[in-house]
Amino acid sequence: MILKEVYAVLQQHHFVVSQYDFSRRWLGKSRSYLSSSKARQRTPSLDALETLGTRLNSFVALYAKYALPSEKPTCDQLSQLRERVWEEAFARQSALDVQN
Repeated sequence: MILKEVYAVLQQHHFVVSQYDFSRRWLGKSRSYLSSSKARQRTPSLDALETLGTRLNSFVALYAKYALPSEKPTCDQLSQLRERVWEEAFARQSALDVQN
């Protein structure tokens, strides 16, 4: 699940302190959103993906601007994850459009 991957990278680099923090600040959801999604093996909502993608857009832009050269690999990793988040969001939206 893309949310777990993004969470793991953000946590590894100390940009989030917990799943609760990630769910609230990065997904704009309740603090238990990530943990309950994992436990129930639910795919993330389109809203959560769009919120995460938007926040990653802003974060990566700022991080790239001020990152030290040694932090470039982290910035690149976050950029790749951001692209995957948007790909999943667009795929989810396309699937919804086909259903309607």
